Amino acid sequence: MKIETKFDLGQKVFLIKYDSKPTRKPCDKCGGVVEYETPTGVKVRCDKCRYAEYQGHPRGTMGSFLDSEWYIVGTGTIGRVSATRYDYNGGDPDALGMNYQPQKPDSDKEEYMLWETGIGSGTLHSPDKMFATEEDARKECALRNTTEVKEG
Repeated sequence: MKIETKFDLGQKVFLIKYDSKPTRKPCDKCGGVVEYETPTGVKVRCDKCRYAEYQGHPRGTMGSFLDSEWYIVGTGTIGRVSATRYDYNGGDPDALGMNYQPQKPDSDKEEYMLWETGIGSGTLHSPDKMFATEEDARKECALRNTTEVKEG
């Protein structure tokens, strides 16, 4: 038996995710200038966003979350491939299936682990959220956002 998978070991992939996408926006108090002059002429640093730069963010910005959407969350390198095939008929194509489970022709599954998220860590990635090129990942995100495909 030969089982073919979407990706190979060592292959770089682009991951997509459905979530609220974190972004940065200009501070709503100082407008992103950080230092400004009060009406009395005193120069002050904005107390709302001045610590952004110490947290690794651009000065004068604040965290913001957009509505949920599909977007590229990052890249990874395939470190483990797992493919599971089921024979619900016990080898008999005319059989009705297992006693305890109905036939599930679509239940064969393919899962991947990435070096970046740990091999054997339990972080499994499904092929429907992984793409070989950034362009393919962007196209799929655009399609899913247009057709309002939500994470299931």
